[in-house]
Parts: sequence; C-alpha cells; structure tokens
Amino acid sequence: MIVYLLLGILVVLAVVSSSPSFKGKAGEQAVRDVLKKLNPTEYQCLHDVLVRKSDGTTSQIDHVVVSLFGIFVIETKNYRGWIFGQESSQWWTQTIYRRKEKFFNPIWQNKGHVKALCQVLGNTEDQYLPIVAFSNRADLKVNSRSEVIHIRNLINTIQRYRQPIMTSAQVSDMVSKLTTLRIQDKQITRNHVEAVRQKKSIQELRVGQGICPACGGRLVERKGRYGPFVGCSNYPKCRYTMRV
Repeated sequence: MIVYLLLGILVVLAVVSSSPSFKGKAGEQAVRDVLKKLNPTEYQCLHDVLVRKSDGTTSQIDHVVVSLFGIFVIETKNYRGWIFGQESSQWWTQTIYRRKEKFFNPIWQNKGHVKALCQVLGNTEDQYLPIVAFSNRADLKVNSRSEVIHIRNLINTIQRYRQPIMTSAQVSDMVSKLTTLRIQDKQITRNHVEAVRQKKSIQELRVGQGICPACGGRLVERKGRYGPFVGCSNYPKCRYTMRV
C-alpha cells in the first residue's frame, strides 16, 4: 500500500514539475537567487511586478532592477534544448530532439514590458536596459543585438553597465512609484494569466490555419541563409517570420 502511495506521489510531482507554470516559477526563482548577489546599496530589485497600462490591460514583469546605471527589465525563460530566433521574428523555436515548440519572441515581449513601465513611471525608454535570461540548460542559437543571455551570465551583464544615467533621487522615486502602483490583488493576477493564455491560443490557431498573426496575410514557406522558414506574403510591409 505504501509503495503505491509513493508511486502516486511521484507521478503527481512529475506532472506538476513538468507544467509550464511550475517551470516558469522555477526560472524566476533562479533569477531571484542570482540577483541577491548584487550590491543592495547600488541595485534595488523588485520581482513579479504587475502594473496596469493606460488602455486598462495589465503587464506582468518578471524582474525589475533599478540603479543609477538604468532600469534593468528582465524576462526569464526557463527553457532547455536548442533555442532558435531572430530579433525581427515574431516567433522563436525551442527544439528538443525532433520536437519543436513555438513561443513568442521574448525580446518583443520585454519591449512591451518597457513600454508599460514607461506609462506607469512617466519616464523615457532610454533609461531602460532590457535583458532576456534563459536557463543555463538552453543552447542559444539566437541572432540578436539585444541582451539574450544565460542566467549564469546575468550579474556580469548587469555590471557591464557602469555609466550613471540617473540620479539617486530618480532611483528612489522610481522604486517608490513601482512599490505603490504595482498590483497585488490575486484575482487581477489570475485574470492577467488567463488573458495571456487566450491571446496565445488565438495566435497559435491563426498560424495553424496559415494566417499571419501579425497582419492577417497568408503565410508562405521560404528559404533563407539559416534554412527554411515561414514568412508573411505581405513582406516587406509585414516582417513576421517563424522557423519550420
């Protein structure tokens, strides 16, 4: 009886640990642990920041680090396997053996977070330093000028920026505003998660039907320098692409 009970517990743990939400939280916790190594007199860290945008929708940011050297906006991706992506592509691909999974370009996702913070804090985008931090198990095959790194390189990446662009008063003001304006209502958080899931499902459905999720054009297969890919028939007006 005890053996069956233990087997049941192991099965439940395996299912939970393989769920996207669990993996996401695990990745965010890994970044929290790494950010603790930053000097707290120079860097102030806020985690899981949910803010309301001017259009009434919400934006959830994994980590915000405020310093004299800028506001670091960190998007965490706890993925493993090969990660393929172009900075200009709307969708990236995770490949594990022969299985491929599409996911939204995290650079674009993080740009949305920066715009949301600009609305909330009333500052400009030149004060922000967006970073996408992948699990150390990921093999990054990404063509990007933006900071797309492994979690293990996060501290070194942040500390590369040593030119002050904000005053101590501005840093204190930003932290105070974020602490006051961030949403901590659990129901609003659940609503945000559900809205993100619905949006992702609609985009994946359109792609499956051969419809460009960006403009509604027709998706066509093309050949490029890095192999075959799918692009929008409305190129160059629409630059949506994804690997096949």
